[in-house]
Amino acid sequence: MGWSYRLSTILLAVMLSPAESAIYVLVRAPEGAAQSYVLNVDHSTDPPVGADLSFTRTTIEDSEAPWGKNLADVDGDGDGFLDILTGGGDVLQVVDMNADGAVDVIVNGWPIIWFENPRGSGGNPQAQWSGHTIEQEDYSHDVRIADIDRDGKLDVVAFQEYGATFLYLQNSADSWSKTTPSNALVTAGGLALADLDADGRVDVVGDGYWLRQPATLANGARSAHGAPAAASTRPI
Repeated sequence: MGWSYRLSTILLAVMLSPAESAIYVLVRAPEGAAQSYVLNVDHSTDPPVGADLSFTRTTIEDSEAPWGKNLADVDGDGDGFLDILTGGGDVLQVVDMNADGAVDVIVNGWPIIWFENPRGSGGNPQAQWSGHTIEQEDYSHDVRIADIDRDGKLDVVAFQEYGATFLYLQNSADSWSKTTPSNALVTAGGLALADLDADGRVDVVGDGYWLRQPATLANGARSAHGAPAAASTRPI
């Protein structure tokens, strides 16, 4: 399976100006001159000075070193504060994997597992979280989540440092179809997912290149939704 790849807009600089409450972004497209943008920061929703910022520690997974970190409203308690999550392998992602209204956790390394937040079924998020294995054998360095095949279920893309890139298309919480873009480059690291060319399909961004998802989806086992079919390859 092959995906075409090409260069996109280049991010030149990001500058923070606390005094002006603004962020300055400088970008350049391959064919154009550099352009600057100003993002104004709104402090109207900042918590009041002296607000209680104490945290309750909740252990989700204690078998791996706390390398991954992320923020999310895990408990949904409406206090206006995000909760802190640490642990997993190299990456810890937070997303509602099963569309039950509660944020779940995905960790990688050996293996890749997503942990189901009990709050989605009316339980306590500080209770035991159920684990669902996505990958048992292959190691991964970076993991990103998106609906790759547009079937309404979230899929997973994983990258091995100086190794392969894998796509895991979700059939159900515990069933995944694994495939590999044959023309993904072997690089040191870096992975992102986005529709770079605005064609309605999620593309894969690697270290110095991006893979354009082809228009044709073909996989008899997945009916109308399946692994992307072959596409032409274009170097940067």
